[in-house]
Amino acid sequence: MRLKRSALPSHRLKSSPPPGRLPGLLLGENTMKYRFISDPGHGWLEVSKDELTRLGLTDKVSHYSYQHGDKAYLEEDCDLSLFMSAKTDLGEEVEFIEVYQENTPVRHYESWGA
Repeated sequence: MRLKRSALPSHRLKSSPPPGRLPGLLLGENTMKYRFISDPGHGWLEVSKDELTRLGLTDKVSHYSYQHGDKAYLEEDCDLSLFMSAKTDLGEEVEFIEVYQENTPVRHYESWGA
């Protein structure tokens, strides 16, 4: 899998390569872009609920993630890794677009599975 990060801090993902060694800067046809929303204390990847269903992850996402409308917000410590593993298994490329929000509304969304 090729992974491109757009300003995503390397400490955000447990499987991150060392700084300066970002894999797969060339993006292919099946690259999907996702917003990585963070605040001063945490971060979440915004994905559609339909995609979680397609990947077979709806029953695996923890209550630390959130949902709002047709979107899920996967917390960065466990659920994001679960998502990335599923994408890797399918050979799908991912690009992160970081959105920093000092007071993100994500923390006020409904918990996943609630």
